[in-house]
Amino acid sequence: MEDPKRQEELFDNCLKEEKYWRKKQYDHEWNEDKLNARWCKEQADYWKDKINHGIFWEPKF
Repeated sequence: MEDPKRQEELFDNCLKEEKYWRKKQYDHEWNEDKLNARWCKEQADYWKDKINHGIFWEPKF
């Protein structure tokens, strides 16, 4: 079995990243910070697109 900790070092978990950026987006929207909310939405959408294409792990370069 591959060590899950090692996998986290080498790859980004797309599900975790999408969830992180979506939460940041909602936090900025709550604080009425539209510029940062838009940027976080773009990041979350990027990760969501990866998930929709069946990519759950992305290599860190």
